[in-house]
Formats: sequence, structure tokens, C-alpha cells
Amino acid sequence: AHIAETVIGEEEKEEKERYLKTMKIIPAQCGLITFFVGRERTIERLSGALRGDSSKRMHLLYGPGGIGKSQLAAYLFNSLIETRAYSHAYWLNCQTTEVLHADYLRIAERIPDLFVDRRKVKSSIQKIREYIENERCLLVFDDASNSRELSSFLPRKQ
Repeated sequence: AHIAETVIGEEEKEEKERYLKTMKIIPAQCGLITFFVGRERTIERLSGALRGDSSKRMHLLYGPGGIGKSQLAAYLFNSLIETRAYSHAYWLNCQTTEVLHADYLRIAERIPDLFVDRRKVKSSIQKIREYIENERCLLVFDDASNSRELSSFLPRKQ
């Protein structure tokens, strides 16, 4: 059997690596499924909304536990990184408040010239939020139980 291969040249590989470094990505924590059954319309609709210049600044993906929300979000997250639709992309784990704070504060480590004092969590979160308000940024809050809990982490600009 003949197997098709795509070889990326060194120049293309280096360019892609440079791009991924500038993305300041916090990688998705869950394994990635690349094939979904019965989710084609959902993927198409969400991809279109997240890639375009939609007037909507926030998209909420919700439902009962165990139906694949995180897998779908991880798939879209990685797809959007590949298309360079966002200048920054961050995956934040919301399992506990402490974990969310730690993940959010790690964003500052990826942004040159943005100093935050980890001991001052509230002011540091505010500083990071103010920075990302001026960027085309994709934030995935995984495992959040309530969208109201996220208000202090979301950009305020409309």
C-alpha cells in the first residue's frame, strides 16, 4: 500500500516554531481526539464563530459532564492555533479556584514586560486581564461550573 507523506522543509519548520513561541500558549491538559461522530455541525458552527470577526466576544460551551465538551474545546483550541486566528491562546483549568489562579498567573510568565507579584493575586489578575483586553486572545476556561465565577478573569472591553 502506498502511504502519502507530507514533509515540512527546515525553513517551514523553523517558521512554525517561531510562530508557536509567539503564541504564548498554555497547552491543553487533556488528550486530543481528532475525529468526532455527529458533531460536524457543532464544530463547523463554533469554528466559524471563533475564526470570524464576530461581534460576540464570549462563547459558552456547556452541558452535562462526560459528553465531550473538553475534547471538543481542545480540538477547536488546537485548530485555531494552527490557523493563527489569535495572537494569544490560553487553556485555563477551573477545577478549583487555586488551580485557576495559578493557570491565570502563568499567563504573565509568557508576556514579556508584564511583571506581576504572585503574592498579590487580585491585582495580578487585574493586570493580566487589562493586558489581554487589547489583544485578539482565545481563553478556554475548562471545567468551570459557573460562568459568573469567571467574571474577574474576563476582559471588560466590548
